[in-house]
Amino acid sequence: MATSAGLAWSLNNGISQAQYDQSIADAYAQAQAKGLTDAQIESNMNQYGVSAADVARATKLSEASLQARLDAATPTTPAEIAYNQAAMAELAGRQGQWDTAQAKNVTDWAAQQKANELAWAAKQGQNVTDWAAQQKANEAAWALKQQQNTAAWAEQQRLNAIKNAQQIAANEAAWAAKQRQNEVDWAKQQSQTLPFANATQGFEQNFRNYQSIAPGAQYDPSVTGGASPYSKIMGQMNPLGNPYANVQGGMPLGGYNPGLYDRINAANVAKALAASTAASTTLNDVNAGGGDGGDGGGGGATGGGGGGAMAKGGYVHGGLMFGPNPPGPDDGAVNLDMGEYVIKKSSVDKYGRGLLDMINEGKVPAKKLKSLLG
Repeated sequence: MATSAGLAWSLNNGISQAQYDQSIADAYAQAQAKGLTDAQIESNMNQYGVSAADVARATKLSEASLQARLDAATPTTPAEIAYNQAAMAELAGRQGQWDTAQAKNVTDWAAQQKANELAWAAKQGQNVTDWAAQQKANEAAWALKQQQNTAAWAEQQRLNAIKNAQQIAANEAAWAAKQRQNEVDWAKQQSQTLPFANATQGFEQNFRNYQSIAPGAQYDPSVTGGASPYSKIMGQMNPLGNPYANVQGGMPLGGYNPGLYDRINAANVAKALAASTAASTTLNDVNAGGGDGGDGGGGGATGGGGGGAMAKGGYVHGGLMFGPNPPGPDDGAVNLDMGEYVIKKSSVDKYGRGLLDMINEGKVPAKKLKSLLG
């Protein structure tokens, strides 16, 4: 529903809708009290821009019935016609005043705008002038401050140079005085120092002093004014101790194996013994003329075959075994430790390398092997 002209004017001028409705209710009650006709009430409504909806809302009347009454109301009597003319005249006068005020407002606004523009232009011109003057003043102040800073810096540099020169001179004078005092103290010390006096020279110089004393006087306490030179030199020596006192015997120490040389010696002896045995065996085979011993089992001390020492297998009794390729069925040299056991080739072929590798690696329980013996 559109807002009436009367309600719009009230809201724009700070009057709430409740206040607006209350004024309508009061005016309608006064009209009824004065005995105004519907035509006269409609004239007042048209005069102030009040709609039928505004009156119905304010008076709690039916808007439809009210609108029907207003539609039927037409000024016919002289009183109603005069009342309507007066209302319309007042409305026209008020509208003329409003139009005049609006025109004046437009004129005044244009004049104010022009005045504002002139004032703004004048202010801008003044600001430019003031800014230029301030800039000039700032530059002059900065130049003066720079001159003062330069003068102050130069004066400080001059004072620093004087102070540095004075400090250098004082340091040199103190150093020269200290040097002279050191020379006096050193000369005095040299004139008073006897061999081993206060032990100030260290062990090397004290020992030289000791050697410079006649052999007969090295044990004489009167030479140093106290203990004998010998006792003094011995007092500066550290007592000799055993560096291996807390070391457990037979254990490797710092990467050193104490049994290494014994093993090397035993290996050299075994190597020489093996070479001697091989030469003796070859000589016996030539003299006896014996044949090969099959797989190494028939050779004896007096004429068996020339089978190698390990061809038959068995427990190793010697130390490390060295030597070139021996005569007989053995192929190549062998390196064995005491306690190792050699399996002959025919047994390897019989039982297979897999089983023997498992026995050699300890993967077959000893109880199972012993159970095969019955």
